Amino acid sequence: AIRGELTGGAMVAGTLLMSRILGPFDQALTAVPQALRLWQAQAGLRQPADRRPPARSLAARIELRGVTVEPAPGQCPPLHQICLSVGPGQILLVLGQSGAGKSMLLRVIAGLHPCGQGQVEVGHVTVRPGSRPPLCIGYLPERLAFASGTVAEAVAGGVGDDAAIRTAARKATRAAGVESAVLALPQGFETPISQAEEQLSGGMLARLSLARALAGDPSLLLLDCPEVAHDPEGLATLAAVLRSARARGAAVILTARDPRALALADHLVLLERGRARACGPVAKVITDLGAMAAEAKVRAARSHAGAA
Repeated sequence: AIRGELTGGAMVAGTLLMSRILGPFDQALTAVPQALRLWQAQAGLRQPADRRPPARSLAARIELRGVTVEPAPGQCPPLHQICLSVGPGQILLVLGQSGAGKSMLLRVIAGLHPCGQGQVEVGHVTVRPGSRPPLCIGYLPERLAFASGTVAEAVAGGVGDDAAIRTAARKATRAAGVESAVLALPQGFETPISQAEEQLSGGMLARLSLARALAGDPSLLLLDCPEVAHDPEGLATLAAVLRSARARGAAVILTARDPRALALADHLVLLERGRARACGPVAKVITDLGAMAAEAKVRAARSHAGAA
């Protein structure tokens, strides 16, 4: 259970209903309790007793009000009337099938795609494509891609002068669990990123991409289906990263297709065809879904009995 707030029945019923929403993830759904135990044992992600964020992080607040992205002709809106709020020290998980609108949601928040209707505020400032973000944002896209230059520049370019870049790159790669792999490259952090991409494994490149999002200690982390979470060791690394982000008052929005990612969050949004099917604290959403599943089962039984 998440912090002891969910009964076993609610967890099972809720995850069964999520399987209908999210698609064929039966094996992943049955692994949710195991993932939660891994989270509790290895990551220690807990909401602190004092929920007040550090004063310096009060700007790390994201508000979406009725956000709709205009669709292509004949298609459903990628996002439709999305409303959500994420504050300092909170971790929001966005779950949904491929094509549900998860990546688009993060792109809109990051100011990389306009919304046709509604409003996005980051740090109490309205976000518009091309405008300078009001606070430091770390964005991890679903597809890996690095700019040219050295490894240090690919990870932390733009945080300051050369010395600041090297310092930020070392700190970020250490947090992402890839520092030793970078140091083992022929020129360490001065290795051209194109050469590093040829020599590092896919798992290490995924961690390097995570490091890039962490560089500069951003106040807002946007992580789109991070590949680093696809194995137990990577999941533990990501959990530690999120614990650190929470401790310094950063806001985090994480997307995933795999319900095991429930272990990483305290708030949850279920997206289906661009619409928020459910939204709220993880425990409440799963409990509500469990109640809905139980009610649907009763209705089905009554319908079957009436037809007999």
